Amino acid sequence: RGWAVELAKDAACVAVLAAILAVLVRQALVTPAHILGAQASEATLVTYPSFSYLHYRVHDLHEVPLWNPYLCGGTPFLGATTAPVFSPANVALLADDPLQAYTLAGALLVWLAGVFMYAFLRAVQLGRHAALTGGAWYMLSAYVIGHLSDPTFLAGPVFLPLVIASFALAFQRASWAWTGTAALAWGLTALAGGLHADACAIGALVILAFTFAPIGGAALGTRLAMLVVGLGVGTALAGAQLLPAFAVLENAANPSPYQAGNHLSNPTLTSLL
Repeated sequence: RGWAVELAKDAACVAVLAAILAVLVRQALVTPAHILGAQASEATLVTYPSFSYLHYRVHDLHEVPLWNPYLCGGTPFLGATTAPVFSPANVALLADDPLQAYTLAGALLVWLAGVFMYAFLRAVQLGRHAALTGGAWYMLSAYVIGHLSDPTFLAGPVFLPLVIASFALAFQRASWAWTGTAALAWGLTALAGGLHADACAIGALVILAFTFAPIGGAALGTRLAMLVVGLGVGTALAGAQLLPAFAVLENAANPSPYQAGNHLSNPTLTSLL
């Protein structure tokens, strides 16, 4: 019964973060056109057009596109940050309007940034009020809230607190179960398009493994083993998204026509994969 009460208190803090964000971005949620603005930007020229095409293929045609053949001579969707197909934020694709879905996806990632920072601060033994303050501050930081209109840059900042929190709990409790959670979080970072943040994250996690030595926790050798296993499994989970692309490449010499939008005849895309 005690754990249920504690879980309810944490859920209330998560709800507070959602309420704060909803109040601050209510105009964008009500009128999605405000999210892009009138000026030309990477969001208006690249990110939103890619997301709009992804919305069309997934929402309207119920297909998973490997790439967008209509942008920049062919832009890959798998293993890329432009329009990550398997990002958890893509639950927003359920919305009928692509701009509304784009706005919801950005808001969801910003909210998750606050939630995962709250989880990280709780994992390092901060109280709820301190963790809630830190989560809200992180969620509303200039980088995170500033990329609400271009959420492809948010994958790293969103999921890395969860990755570090999971590894911290694994080290603290000598728990391989938490190592598995860390592996899943690491995979989600890449699936959501956070590949550019991985190098910095690995450095931070190595430092954490050497410096985080709680009483009764895992020994240094065990911490390093947990780090290798967690990152290795997570990378394999994320790398699985490339398998369909490789399967298509193997059939590239097949004279039969490919489904529109999934052919890989573009040499630029082929070289990228």
